[in-house]
Amino acid sequence: MGAVNPTPRTDEIVNGGDVWMAAFDHLRPVVVLSRLDNDDLRCVVAVEPANEDISGVAVEVDLGLNGHVVRVGLPRPGQINCTWVLTSSQEDLIEKVGTLSSAKLNEVENLILMGDQVSM
Repeated sequence: MGAVNPTPRTDEIVNGGDVWMAAFDHLRPVVVLSRLDNDDLRCVVAVEPANEDISGVAVEVDLGLNGHVVRVGLPRPGQINCTWVLTSSQEDLIEKVGTLSSAKLNEVENLILMGDQVSM
């Protein structure tokens, strides 16, 4: 995914647990999970909470930042799970909006691992 009209930012060091606004199709909050090679980052897109009961379908972790959550679909037979995990360039990051505690980052990572499990 390439940035759309990226705004220059400082060359701040990006770390796991940082929450940034990223320029994709429009500005979206992302949680940086880890650094990959060169300028690449493993991130998960944060979204607004579901407005309906998602029990048994997905699980959300409240990030405590402007009401955004990380949502992961639960493994179900015959379904492809959506985790919102992506590889992004540091160039896509526009503005740092916060940093998760190590406990909250661990909760997000465990949720993603749960969503990555294959159900047959």
